[in-house]
Amino acid sequence: MMKNTFALAGTAATLFAGVSAQDAPPDCDAETMACVMDTDCGALLQADPPDMVALIGNTLGGAMYTCMMSEEECGAETIACMGDAACGAIMQPAGGGDPDMGALMGNTLGNALVMCHAASGGDGDDPCQAETFACIGASACMAALEAEDGPAACATAEGKTMLDCIEAAGSEDGAPTCPPPPPPPAPAASASTYAAPGVVLAFAAMFAN
Repeated sequence: MMKNTFALAGTAATLFAGVSAQDAPPDCDAETMACVMDTDCGALLQADPPDMVALIGNTLGGAMYTCMMSEEECGAETIACMGDAACGAIMQPAGGGDPDMGALMGNTLGNALVMCHAASGGDGDDPCQAETFACIGASACMAALEAEDGPAACATAEGKTMLDCIEAAGSEDGAPTCPPPPPPPAPAASASTYAAPGVVLAFAAMFAN
């Protein structure tokens, strides 16, 4: 069973909050010490807040984070995004808060990170995964998810596609459903349509006499 779709709005960003707890983290003491003892890397490491792009771009800093993330799900994708100025800025907004998921999905490195987490986050059996992330990547649909507003989600193309998929697959209990489209208007009858029976009757009368 997939996790509640509308809960994704509140939890998607937490996938990327940082290095998660591990039962047996990798031993990166040598890499960390090398960075700390180096003038440039040590200064970057002690900055508050740290400049992750510069730190990962530093040879010793990059080696340290590569080691730290070596056993993390999507570690390579995380480092690639956090080490890129555009993607890193989305992940760590200047004013704080959660990343803009629409912007993240629109960034090549960010999209790769999100899709990696989607594939490894326990929802691999979700038949509507692609539709869900298409919704997350569209600002209006994402806003509807954040507000848990089913009708608003249905009003967007991405949201309707996602919810129709969920309904068809039966993959989420209690998910909102979109109403069926209204029936097409009945075609207007032309005058010739109604004249036809009269013409037929007239011909029938001619042969009857």
